[in-house]
Amino acid sequence: VRCFLKDGEGFIWIGTTKGLARYDGYQFQHCTRASGFSISDDNINKLLQDESGKIWIGTEMGGINIYDPFADTLFALRYKQDSNSIASDRIMSMTESEKYIWAGHDNAAGLSRINKETLEIKVYNPHKNLPDEGLRSIRKTIVDKSQPHILWITSTTHGLLNMDTLKEEF
Repeated sequence: VRCFLKDGEGFIWIGTTKGLARYDGYQFQHCTRASGFSISDDNINKLLQDESGKIWIGTEMGGINIYDPFADTLFALRYKQDSNSIASDRIMSMTESEKYIWAGHDNAAGLSRINKETLEIKVYNPHKNLPDEGLRSIRKTIVDKSQPHILWITSTTHGLLNMDTLKEEF
């Protein structure tokens, strides 16, 4: 088990290296590609439910899948070489702020800011002004509740960093 989430309806979602499962208190429903669930990757790293009830599924190599339980739809955000793309398909962390989902990536790819309504994406490169070893992996992202414009980031090479999201500065 890599991650789990209790959603607003009381279901327990469990992310593993072999897929996603939903537990309703009585039985498990397996949500894998083999079971017909159209997820982009069965290797699940992170789960997050946003304030609208959508479940954001961060995967090892399949980007982010957004599941809308009310419409029973699944949509994938994948890395591609254009201006509205997440930084990498390898998702290591996710957190929610007022308008955005922030996704931290591995392999020095950086940080993706995703507008929850429009899905417009902006990528930040927090390691561009750091020493050459760079910010290899963003492991955790947390919005500061006392200062919601401050995003705290933990990395494998530079420890704890913060970003002022209003100034877009690290």
